[in-house]
Amino acid sequence: MHLQPFDYASHTDDVGIEWRKWLKSFETMVRASRIDDEEWMKDLLLHFAGPNVQQLFDTLPELPDSGMRGPLMNVDTYTPNMSCYEEAVTRLNAFFLPKENTTYERHLLRQMKQRVDESIDSFTVRLRVQAERCGFGDKVEENVKDQIIESCQSAVLRRDLLKRGDADLQEILRVAKIFETVAVQEKSFAKEALKPLVSEVNKIDVKPSYDRINRFIDSTRVEYHRCGYSGHMARDEKCPARGKSCNKCGGRDHFAKKCRKRKQPIAPTVNRDVVPKSADNGSDGIRNQESNSINQIVDKETEYIFNMTTSENDGEVQCEIGGVAVSAIIDSGSKYNLLSESVWEQKKSKKLNVSNQSREVSKTFRVYGGQELSVLGVFTAIINLNGRNESAIFYVVRGCGKILIGRDTATAMGILKIDIAVNGIGTEDKAGPLGTIKDIVIDIPIKPDIPVIQPYRRIPVALEKLVDKKLDELLRQGVIEKVNEPSKWVSPMVVVPKGANDVRICVDMRRVNEAVERENHPLPTIEDFLPDLAKAKIFSRLDVENAFHQVG
Repeated sequence: MHLQPFDYASHTDDVGIEWRKWLKSFETMVRASRIDDEEWMKDLLLHFAGPNVQQLFDTLPELPDSGMRGPLMNVDTYTPNMSCYEEAVTRLNAFFLPKENTTYERHLLRQMKQRVDESIDSFTVRLRVQAERCGFGDKVEENVKDQIIESCQSAVLRRDLLKRGDADLQEILRVAKIFETVAVQEKSFAKEALKPLVSEVNKIDVKPSYDRINRFIDSTRVEYHRCGYSGHMARDEKCPARGKSCNKCGGRDHFAKKCRKRKQPIAPTVNRDVVPKSADNGSDGIRNQESNSINQIVDKETEYIFNMTTSENDGEVQCEIGGVAVSAIIDSGSKYNLLSESVWEQKKSKKLNVSNQSREVSKTFRVYGGQELSVLGVFTAIINLNGRNESAIFYVVRGCGKILIGRDTATAMGILKIDIAVNGIGTEDKAGPLGTIKDIVIDIPIKPDIPVIQPYRRIPVALEKLVDKKLDELLRQGVIEKVNEPSKWVSPMVVVPKGANDVRICVDMRRVNEAVERENHPLPTIEDFLPDLAKAKIFSRLDVENAFHQVG
């Protein structure tokens, strides 16, 4: 016979439940051993319970002679004829078993639910143990049945059990066990159906170590390293980056945000024995001559140009490039000089004098619409314009168009100036009144009956004098005015430091803006303005100081 001692010190919260389990195990062992001597059963009880329980038993009070109803499992009423074993069990039950509250025990029963992957038999055992403490009497099985139907995991099983009406607990358990068995068998059939139907004999795999199914699943979750998007294979035709050029390095089939190339420092490399090569001594196009060409500075950044396809002659200037008279357009929006392939072929036949020809160009040019221009090569030529000669680099791009002289070349030759002084109108006395826009009245429609008075925001002590100074200044300039009567609208002031000795007074107008009735009108974009600026020659900028104070 073997039974672990009852360590009641380790069961502080559920000592009563554990004591019932241990006592039931002891009585099962005694019955299996065919022991019926009450004195012997008492001695075995204290022996197997352990020294701690033995010490505790000696301190327990004696039972009264009569009038006591004890919680002994198999003895309902205490009598003077109680055996010594029953008396020992009663004394230990009185200590280990707390007074049961049937209302609370029933509450615990109603909270019990079938756990995930718990069989119906295990769930029923748990319910039976708890139902024994609820005082149901002969209705234990009925309450267990109701709880099984209410708290089982499967909704399909619950519907089937409800169809059976007043079936007893045994019938309910029979149906539930059949349902569990069928569910296990159904899973087995499903696994068989998922097995591949094609034989694996003589199978040839290009990459046997790579699981293509996992590859597809992973591709729907992981960002692709060329485009940054997920949901496709590595070299899928649907990849957004396929066929696109990188704005950072000029490479193909990837976006700039996923570019792995680092920006290299600009360092020109000049070949030995650089000899100018003109178009009339054997040149049949843009070629890279190892002995007489210069490798151009490679710049990975994208450059933008303004216009190359206009058919009008407005804005063109007459100049000479490589000794050949040409007409060109000054483009202040691009710093590089460009000419089209058709113009290059035409002027080359007139013995255009060029040098340092090269096809090795990785610079990327785009028009403002975003279209990329294909660069065929680069050369250096002498440009004569406005009575001055300058050596300039020209890039040849595919297609038809006119010659563009960039900002740097035009500025160096004195035909483009972008640093003209701007006439400024201002006053040194900022305390005087500000200018106003006359003959214009601004009416802001306000929704009725929703004025808001917001609480005042505290000003830091270090900014109080600067705030007072700024308020006096705004009062003298006529931007603000005093209010000596109750106001329906009150918005908090927000102070922002402006330098060391000044502040900016702001007002939190968010609640006020909620009351403004909106006018819906589409705002123009830069694409809407560019066509109107195609022939513009004079550009100006108007910067009004404190403009938001001059509209009232």
